[in-house]
Amino acid sequence: ALALYLGALAVNAAGFALTYAPIEYRRYGDRLVAYDAWLDEPQWTASVDRLRNASVVPTRLPDRAFGARTVELTVGVGDDEAERFVGPVADGEALVSAFDLPIRSTDLPPMDRRTAAVAVGAGIAAAVGAVAWLVGPWGSSSDLVQIIFLLPFLVWPIWLLWRWAYTEPE
Repeated sequence: ALALYLGALAVNAAGFALTYAPIEYRRYGDRLVAYDAWLDEPQWTASVDRLRNASVVPTRLPDRAFGARTVELTVGVGDDEAERFVGPVADGEALVSAFDLPIRSTDLPPMDRRTAAVAVGAGIAAAVGAVAWLVGPWGSSSDLVQIIFLLPFLVWPIWLLWRWAYTEPE
């Protein structure tokens, strides 16, 4: 079960890297272009005049860990309307000024460290408990199936608690 979880975590991290690592954001006149440098192809384009509902995403752990910024915005109108994420980028202020985004500040709101510590502690306790349950002398082969089925019910509340640690921007 632990190997499956670590494998899923590795696939998730690889998917994030493949999705966002090669993307460059460029401005050509009045167009914002998300350009994939690895494929040498544009991924999507939008008119800068039609960018709206722009806000800094405060809940991304990589942004907090590496000092990056990700902006969520709405592009297009009607049937062409879509929610897009621009970033992560190292310089959020340069992103805002280059694309004339209506964002006052790219500073991330503070995180409630007590709630985050409780979430991390609960996650570690759940992981240690699951491993102890499986490798301990009281475990059986059917316990693996039980843990696999219980894992979403353990992870979901911990994830919600982690999200709760982030304060909503004003």
